[in-house]
Amino acid sequence: MITCTICGRTMLVGEAFGHWRTDGGGTEQVVCALCEEDAERKGWSQLEGGLTRRTTASPTWHARRVA
Repeated sequence: MITCTICGRTMLVGEAFGHWRTDGGGTEQVVCALCEEDAERKGWSQLEGGLTRRTTASPTWHARRVA
């Protein structure tokens, strides 16, 4: 699961999110599109590449047949 560092929300499949660094070049953080303004206000810098999208729930995601 991918969660937003600021609001703690779990990213949905297909939802856009960005990769940011905290002030001082700390570790890479995931920020949802809704919280990007908050990240900017905190002085974080967005990494190159812009927004990315999550395409599947996990690498081993499979649909199950439910009887």
